[in-house]
Amino acid sequence: MKSFFNYNNSQKNGTILLLVLLIIVLLFRVFIVPFLFKSKPIELPKELNCKVNSNKYTKQNKVEAPANYEALISDIKTSKTELFFFNPNNLAEGKWVELGLSKKQIKIIFNFESKGGSFRKKEDLSKIYGISKEEFSRLEPYILIPSAPQAFAENKTYTPKSTAIIELNSADSVTLTATKGIGGYTARKIIKYRNKLGGFYKKEQLFEIWGLDSNLTMQFLPYISVNSSTIKKKNINTAIYDSLAKHPYIDKYTASKIVKIRKVSGSFSSLKKLVDLGIISESDLVRIGYYFDVK
Repeated sequence: MKSFFNYNNSQKNGTILLLVLLIIVLLFRVFIVPFLFKSKPIELPKELNCKVNSNKYTKQNKVEAPANYEALISDIKTSKTELFFFNPNNLAEGKWVELGLSKKQIKIIFNFESKGGSFRKKEDLSKIYGISKEEFSRLEPYILIPSAPQAFAENKTYTPKSTAIIELNSADSVTLTATKGIGGYTARKIIKYRNKLGGFYKKEQLFEIWGLDSNLTMQFLPYISVNSSTIKKKNINTAIYDSLAKHPYIDKYTASKIVKIRKVSGSFSSLKKLVDLGIISESDLVRIGYYFDVK
């Protein structure tokens, strides 16, 4: 056995030299290489809570991407803020998202509205808890709130062209213009909005028509009626994206979510599922229920 462990001077010197070289290489790898080849810091959106760039994510980074990585990236890409003119009253959730508000902020606004609150002037939005001064300053130039309807002064009377009550869902432009205050322009806007909706379920929906004078609308409101049974409902499970997105109560963002979830999970068993999944709010469900069903 001794013969295996006996070294002559040349072998001893060679072994020592080899150990020295290995130590030098190890020190060079640990202390020198990192300074010569610095890797650039990579950042992911905060939602992913890690430091890996979404555009440079590779297996070499040895950081495991979350299971919902692609979905988070998709949501972030589609949530780029593009400001537009809007009325904050009864604004759809998708529109608030497009304006850059968080789900928490939107929930606070919906709670405010569900308790009877409304925005009468631009500054009312700044009073919502969670809306910072910076956010309000960013949104304020784009807020458009129609003037609130005012009651008639006692010394002013309104006399319609005809005393007959006009049914809003069946009236044509000629019938509409028989009412004082409704000219050709107003009649066309009413019919255009009626076609987009699929019919009115209450006459107060006239206040939703952009460009229609709210004071004038208040004047002829007592002389019209609505037969909501004439509304033809669409099937939320078969309606295509374009059909959904064109409806005044379903924006493009919401329509996209409905179609995507429908493809993954199948048909909705009830409209309430849209609320349970966070696609629409409770207030949206009430009015959407007049225009959509699940069969």
